[in-house]
Amino acid sequence: ASGLADIDNVYSMEFDGVNDYFDCGFMPSLDAVQQFTINTWVNMPNVSGTKRMIGKRYNASYNIAFNFVSNVLYTTINGSYGSANANFSINTWYNIAMVFDGTLSGDENRLKLYINGVQQTLSFFGTIPSITYNFALNPSTFYLGTDGFSTPNYYDGKMDEVAIFDYALDADQVEEIYNATSTGKT
Repeated sequence: ASGLADIDNVYSMEFDGVNDYFDCGFMPSLDAVQQFTINTWVNMPNVSGTKRMIGKRYNASYNIAFNFVSNVLYTTINGSYGSANANFSINTWYNIAMVFDGTLSGDENRLKLYINGVQQTLSFFGTIPSITYNFALNPSTFYLGTDGFSTPNYYDGKMDEVAIFDYALDADQVEEIYNATSTGKT
């Protein structure tokens, strides 16, 4: 039987790191929620500097972001974040997933980061909230290739198969996505 891994995907979004981004609209499915997952594939020509990959932002205290700074991945919810060393190589595809579950207690249970289907150990700054900001109060755009920060550092690289789930995927589901789509990346 043919599965997702059999698909030869040679198309992806390519960002120049200068001014490329996608405006995805308001994305109300991320407003005042207790769970979500963002999963995508990334491939970068360099692993230095700041790359704001995905985000929705009202201000520094009310945001959702997935950023990369000098080979460290940052997952941010309402100004608090978890970070982990990525140890990425250049020109290589990586599957990354941010899983938020505000129904649980403790930072390490509320916010998780996976790289290629493997959960990473996060260092936390601030307290991960139990619910995201209600962006409907101050409509904010969801972006790919930047995070809406007033001083943008645009993403430089390729991005593919961006998926947003309105629930927290478990470790098996994240690994299943990675395994199903890890071949055919060029």
